[in-house]
Amino acid sequence: MSVAPVSKVSILLYKETKDKFLEELQNEGTLHISNMKESPFAEEFPELVPDENYVDSDLESLVRNLESSIEFLEPADPNKSPLSGFIELRIVLPPSEYADTVSSFKREELDEIINLRDEIIDTKSAIESTANEIEKIKVWENLEAKVEDLGRFEKYISELVVFNYVEEDTLIKLFDGLPIDYQIVFVETSKIGCHIVYLNEDEKEITDAFSQLDFEIVDLPIKNGLVSENISSLRSKGEKLNGRFGLLQKSYEERGNLRKRFLVLYDYFNTLLQRKKLPENFLKSNYVFIINGWIEDEHKKEFEKFLNNFDDIDYKWEKPEKDESPPIKLKNPKFGRPFEVITELFGLPRYFEVDPSTFLSPFFAIIFAFCLTDAGYGLVLIAIGFYLLKKIPGGERFLWVLIIGGITTIFTGAITGGWFGNIDSLIPALHNFRYRMMLFDPFKSPLMFFAISILIGVIEIFYGWMIGGIEKFRKKMYLSALGNEFSWIFFWIYIFSLVLILKRLHPSTAKLLLMSMPLLFPMIMIMLFGWPSNTFVKTILKGFYTLYSGFFGFIGDVLSYSRIMALGMVTAGIAMSVNIIITLIRPIPVLGVIIGIFIFIGGHLFSTAINALGAFVHTLRLQYVEFFTKFYEGGGEAFTPFKRSEKYVIVREINQKREV
Repeated sequence: MSVAPVSKVSILLYKETKDKFLEELQNEGTLHISNMKESPFAEEFPELVPDENYVDSDLESLVRNLESSIEFLEPADPNKSPLSGFIELRIVLPPSEYADTVSSFKREELDEIINLRDEIIDTKSAIESTANEIEKIKVWENLEAKVEDLGRFEKYISELVVFNYVEEDTLIKLFDGLPIDYQIVFVETSKIGCHIVYLNEDEKEITDAFSQLDFEIVDLPIKNGLVSENISSLRSKGEKLNGRFGLLQKSYEERGNLRKRFLVLYDYFNTLLQRKKLPENFLKSNYVFIINGWIEDEHKKEFEKFLNNFDDIDYKWEKPEKDESPPIKLKNPKFGRPFEVITELFGLPRYFEVDPSTFLSPFFAIIFAFCLTDAGYGLVLIAIGFYLLKKIPGGERFLWVLIIGGITTIFTGAITGGWFGNIDSLIPALHNFRYRMMLFDPFKSPLMFFAISILIGVIEIFYGWMIGGIEKFRKKMYLSALGNEFSWIFFWIYIFSLVLILKRLHPSTAKLLLMSMPLLFPMIMIMLFGWPSNTFVKTILKGFYTLYSGFFGFIGDVLSYSRIMALGMVTAGIAMSVNIIITLIRPIPVLGVIIGIFIFIGGHLFSTAINALGAFVHTLRLQYVEFFTKFYEGGGEAFTPFKRSEKYVIVREINQKREV
């Protein structure tokens, strides 16, 4: 429920040791290195900021080409997972296979793929260009004149004209009354293409005759010969290009298995590149580099041993100051660890701020479950989650959120009677099983579902206020905690208690309770300390506004939780619709049962996917907008230790245990 404690280390590194130190530091993989160019020390001593370029252009080009080749070969990779289009997957390799792949690399195999990619792109572009050229001139295929005979000559003009929105008979009558020779080359729905020839001295008469028509002069994108000959030549060229493209495509498909090697090589050479670029974050003099970084306290002793292996290194430890922003590594108990992904999606906490991951975990699981509200769908999510645990290295936390949500959904589905909707309508034998555990039917008792949703909202908001108030007490902000979080909790507990007993009391007694000291005390605290100012009048005015906005803001926040009921009933409705369709189809002899099975599987899988997505998104929204705003700000920088690149490959023994 907090961030991992870290310590700052300043390291003085001599130039002669730099390369060896950085290589071993990268293998160690525990130090988060700060950019010292942005430090106050760099402002004070600008001469220590390095101005040299540490980037190896050849290595950078190699990494860039490997990444583009990985993307290029992905469709042809025979080992590609069907999930790769949705999730960025990584492969797990033992150290021996990783080392063998790196040692056997030859630059020629990458160059071959790059050349193949470029040739495929060029050939495909040429095919498209050829097809476009044919498309532009194919309507003129029946033109009897050669292209070189078109144009303005000494005694006559020969040109192609397209007339728009005119009848062919009308055009022929016009031509017959003019001193021209013509050929109607094509007739389309709204266009007529013609070749006309006339003497220069008749140009004005021809122009005047055409002035009432919609027409345009056409220049062909070819230089000589008959149009039909050009089309034939282009088609022949296109066939050759298509043949060449087929051979290239076959060669491409045969090389798809190289992608796995390139994944390994990318991570290896990207590791080298990051090590080369790292000194850009240091300060330097003529003899030494100055490095600042952060280390988790639990790794501090091991890191000291690592530093002591170098005789010519000096270092100094410091604890983070209140005005510093150390990088954040979340540290939670086992149950809360998967829900760190929820916090990370919003933004990491600052170093001295509470981590909400474990606090939100029970609410996220329960709200997600009530939004989905189908035990059958919960079983599907659990099965998918455990299956993907083996397929997605590095995605364990999110998958455990899915699994935990599936487990809680089984319970909410059981108490609302959701087992793939009303499954007993398809299998009557399951009727007693379904109703034995059902506490209420959402469609018959929607107010019960609504009350549960609102109650969850009230409890979570109070919980958020409690966390916020305790955090303020920890930071010695006592009046702010009393004037905000704790006063609001007391205020609403009193209001709710009053509403519950109001029916049993005389109206005058209720009014007396409403205006009594237990209610006035939190109101006064909110007005005085909820939004303090430099003058008493401003404080009171701000206090009135805080009281007003807080009152209606709480009601709005609580009502937002009604989406739990809405999503739960939508899930039940879609599931029941799938079952109704099956019921209608089932009487068809023989085929009815077969089609019904396919509809059951496909329909409920679709319903699981779409409703689980909706449940996840809206549960996130309730955490971020209604819960986090009561105590959490975020804005921390992630703890990213300088280590080997693992974008595509995780190096470990295959049977090595993974932690969530």
